Amino acid sequence: LVEIGAVRFRGDRVVAEWRTLVDPQRPIPAGATAVHGLTDEAVRDAPPAVEALAALERFCEGATLLAHNARFDRDVLAAEFVRAALPLPRNPMYCTWRLSKHGVPDSPRHGLIALAKHLEFPAVSPHRALADAELTRMLFLACCARLPGGDSLATLDACATEGEGAW
Repeated sequence: LVEIGAVRFRGDRVVAEWRTLVDPQRPIPAGATAVHGLTDEAVRDAPPAVEALAALERFCEGATLLAHNARFDRDVLAAEFVRAALPLPRNPMYCTWRLSKHGVPDSPRHGLIALAKHLEFPAVSPHRALADAELTRMLFLACCARLPGGDSLATLDACATEGEGAW
């Protein structure tokens, strides 16, 4: 875990954004740096995971979470919460990867970047936390607009739920 980003929104209006680099307190593998571009030097003065996760939890308090491939993000964050000896959050979570299968069935691929290109979203820096959070928000809204039931809870629960309590 080297970076966390989140966007709070209501409808199509962004209410708040939050991001932080995270010092993993061990060297970042070269393969990971190749994906997101973050180096040991870039995160040297960042807070450790325990502080970053506590701040994330405060930012997300009371919110339903969205993630693209939510199971992966949930598992990574859960492992980090456990490693930091913090209780797991209980926020419900929706998966935009699952939702995209219903909302964008014509896309040849359902990765976040592939969907963003397919839907002709503005270009952003892929694999950076805040940019990915913003793409996830945009994808969620696009999928909801394309679903027969829109963004009703019943439709979202049927298409995008990542499990009871999510964690």
